[in-house]
Amino acid sequence: MRYAFLALGSLVVLAAAATPFLLMPRDAAEPFALASAADPGQTAQAPDGASEPASESPQHGMNEAHAAMPAPSEGETDPVLATLGLTQPDPETDPIRHYLYQNPEAVYEALQIFRLRQENQEDETRIQLFSQMLPNFLTSDGVYVLGPEDADVTVVEFFDYRCPFCRQGFEAVMQLIESDPSVRVAFVEYPVLGPLSEVAARASIAAMKQGQYMPFHRALMEIDGDLTAERIDAIAEGLGMDLEAMHVVMTQTETSGALSLNLQIGEALNIRGTPSFFIGREYVGGFIDFAEMQAVVERARGPRPG
Repeated sequence: MRYAFLALGSLVVLAAAATPFLLMPRDAAEPFALASAADPGQTAQAPDGASEPASESPQHGMNEAHAAMPAPSEGETDPVLATLGLTQPDPETDPIRHYLYQNPEAVYEALQIFRLRQENQEDETRIQLFSQMLPNFLTSDGVYVLGPEDADVTVVEFFDYRCPFCRQGFEAVMQLIESDPSVRVAFVEYPVLGPLSEVAARASIAAMKQGQYMPFHRALMEIDGDLTAERIDAIAEGLGMDLEAMHVVMTQTETSGALSLNLQIGEALNIRGTPSFFIGREYVGGFIDFAEMQAVVERARGPRPG
């Protein structure tokens, strides 16, 4: 049977090379601002979560035409195989390759199953690692915790102030805090969308030192348009913060260390963008609304007695 597995493996490799979107990380197709965006000021997707359709090219049209062509009957010449310089395998001597050539959708289905299993394993590994880190992580200078210490569910959000999906989900997070006194939320400064994201994160850590974290956080999340250093200073000044003291904290090595720790933990957890949530023992990558957040919190609590 060794030849059968080799045949399947070679076709999977060919299919993956020809259709890279099949192996695209789940996060890249979700309402999620990618840390790897080519332009740090841009996100990988529009704020409404809908990707812009790619313009159709002649090659795209040709692929669609090929996809629409039925598999030839036994003995007939397959024009698709001919285009690729391949011949139809013998069903007696090479049954696996013959089946896959006749049913190429099986490769697509196998890749989907493979990717889903990978994602499930990755999520479980991520959760186990984060559970070990959590107690010490919540005391970091780059994390602000809101809610009771004896909360039965902890929600941890990795966010960036320039991320449109983080801003879109801010009210859902606040609604959860206000409606559920048994939940605590940890806000993790995770500036991955460019230099101004880091400026805002540093200013927020400074606001924490002055007891103004949540008012400052809300103001940055609710701002219209993009952030600038001047707008960040204006928000701080409007809240009555000491700007000189804020700027001192922003440049301190302790602040740099706190942000560096957050980024290192995010890298260790394979967090590829914002927002990213850990809710109980569940990881959620991308924007979720209040109802979805409530549902995950209830799953974290488990079945209620009686």
